[in-house]
Amino acid sequence: MVNNQCAGIYGKCLNIKITNDCPGNCYFCIERDGYKPSMASVETIFRKANALDDYQTVLILGGEPFTYPHLPELLKGLKKREVYITTNGGSFSHINVTEVSPYITGINISIHSFSEEENNKILQTQVSFEALKRYINDFQSNGVPVRFNTILLEAGINTKEKMHKMLEFAKHMGIKWVRFSELQFESKGFVYAQNIFDGIHKNPYVEGCNQNFVIDGINVTVRQSCGIVSRMKPFPKEGKQRQNQADSLVMYPNGEIYHGWIVPQNYRIHQTEPCEKVIENK
Repeated sequence: MVNNQCAGIYGKCLNIKITNDCPGNCYFCIERDGYKPSMASVETIFRKANALDDYQTVLILGGEPFTYPHLPELLKGLKKREVYITTNGGSFSHINVTEVSPYITGINISIHSFSEEENNKILQTQVSFEALKRYINDFQSNGVPVRFNTILLEAGINTKEKMHKMLEFAKHMGIKWVRFSELQFESKGFVYAQNIFDGIHKNPYVEGCNQNFVIDGINVTVRQSCGIVSRMKPFPKEGKQRQNQADSLVMYPNGEIYHGWIVPQNYRIHQTEPCEKVIENK
């Protein structure tokens, strides 16, 4: 299952949930009812991260990372090979692009529609596409590639025609790579990727949940969900609990580190073992 995220496709990755704060309120966000501890100092966060020598890939998430007041200090303090940030794109004004760009490998922007009004309704916040385009250009001019992460939703991209419009919008915004994903842990508004994309696998658990295409001149990744994380899919006969827990660590704002995300009980599709806390060396 080399193309499955739950099979360690990204290798050893440290996810840092740097803040609980987010101006958005996506109904499908897996962190909306998640673990929200108090915040440790930025020095504690990057010191603990740097102590994990085997984890040279870092993904910074939230909440909304660009609202975190110590983000420049964190980025400068992290001594890692790759540092990515996931954002909704509405809080770039909080930082100086030129200052932080040398420390960022790539940025993932969660944009769920080519319509600004529709996208903001989904995010439940305000993201100006005009301002976003300027920031995308600024980051990419400073050597930081930007990707769109788009969830397939009945309220957004739900047809093949809309998918093509989303790719045209991406081109207009200067984006060369879009990842479309099926919902996880949520059935409301679920859209099947196989109804939109030609030639897609029918069994993502066995054949791989991530598939790559070139559509309309854009690099496209399609991520399907399987029955382990979606009520809309049958539980796979081969199904086991996710296999990447030893390779994917999660650090929360208080500096605690776990093998995987602490998923709220009401989000669990199938009963799984709770995530274990990593025993840190003193």
